[in-house]
Amino acid sequence: MKTSISLEQAQSLLLELVHQGKEGQVTLFDAVGRILSQDIWADIDLPPFDKSPLDGYALQAKDTEKVDTAIPVTVKVIEEVRAGFQPQKQIISGTAIKIMTGALVPTGADVIIKFEDVKRQGDKIEISYPVKSGSNIIRRGEDVKQGELIARKGTLLTPPLVGLLAAVGVATVPVLNKIKIVILSTGDELIEPSEKLRVGKIYNSNQYSLCAYCLQLGAEPVPLESSLMNRQQSLRALPRLWQKPIW
Repeated sequence: MKTSISLEQAQSLLLELVHQGKEGQVTLFDAVGRILSQDIWADIDLPPFDKSPLDGYALQAKDTEKVDTAIPVTVKVIEEVRAGFQPQKQIISGTAIKIMTGALVPTGADVIIKFEDVKRQGDKIEISYPVKSGSNIIRRGEDVKQGELIARKGTLLTPPLVGLLAAVGVATVPVLNKIKIVILSTGDELIEPSEKLRVGKIYNSNQYSLCAYCLQLGAEPVPLESSLMNRQQSLRALPRLWQKPIW
């Protein structure tokens, strides 16, 4: 039995005993903290259409080319489009469509001007400065392109990644079975936090922090009792711990 080995040797010995678990599918609600078993590719563009990042008016930039504060241009508002709905009309020169944040950019429009930057009078708006074509439009596929790799095999699933997967229409993900890690704290001075502190004893804090790290990494910790008698009982029970699959 080796009594003193380096950290690297200890890591090597442990890794030799680790084997890849089985694969399975989990829903996104159960995905945080799990490890992907396959690459995930985007099936759609994100966003899936040109959209507005703000409340404003969609129009053609050329209508504002010769505008200044002394001579504003007036265009007619022909429709209003909220997020989740499709415009029923197309933009032509001299017209605008009121558009809400997240709504699809109407056909014919090449710029969105902020709601606060115009004066509305009835069904017309006045624009007092020129706007640049393409301004305030989030283009289709600007965040993610269809066919783009968005998560590699072996990636830890985090809340932001789960949100991204949902945004591209992924409902379930392939993951590895949770790795079980036995945590064995040794030392006759150790007692549990639930016990009354006695002279010469300390609370077994390492066991709890190590178990918390395992959970954070997507593993299942298996803490063993710290007292000698309970450790021996726990070690004899170890073979039974591997019989219960975890998804």
